Amino acid sequence: FPVTICPNPNTGGYKAHGINFGMSQVISSNFEIGVKERYQDNTYTYNGSNAFLSGLAVDMRTLANNATVFVKFRPEQRWSSQLEITNSKLDYKYSPLSSTYYSNNPTAETNLLNWGNTYDLNSFHKFSFGFNSAKQRIEDGYGDPTMNRNSFGFFVGDSIKWNEFDIQINGRRDEIRAAVNGGSTKTFTATTSLDD
Repeated sequence: FPVTICPNPNTGGYKAHGINFGMSQVISSNFEIGVKERYQDNTYTYNGSNAFLSGLAVDMRTLANNATVFVKFRPEQRWSSQLEITNSKLDYKYSPLSSTYYSNNPTAETNLLNWGNTYDLNSFHKFSFGFNSAKQRIEDGYGDPTMNRNSFGFFVGDSIKWNEFDIQINGRRDEIRAAVNGGSTKTFTATTSLDD
């Protein structure tokens, strides 16, 4: 793993390990499949005057992992499409050096689905559309109720090139549903557009 070590002006410090890679296989001229991976391990030491509490030294470690599987394909010559499925995890781990005050380990996990499309109507006119979905689970590590958040989004766009000008028209609809530990769900929606 690549390693970065950054000394802290106080008695603490910072250390990071990470890896990032991707690979794909072209099955045919109209089909490609691949994977992407990103892992990061950071440790922060809080000590001396930068400690959360006076006289308390704490190591805070964050582990982040993002794994993606993607598919690129062409249903026909003018239509390009890409589908991505991602699992993302974030963990916080506290290691008290002189106290058990920071003993919780918060976690968050998100599953994402992204589908994007571009259709070339002709050499100067393109149409795009797609869908996004995310399912998120958050726990604070203290045993409090779990937060669940689901979001959905649809978008369309039209792009026209006319002489020296690029004209774009875009629209998007989003919906977010949030609930705590299976309780009542609150729903938020938004519609946006852009004319340029």
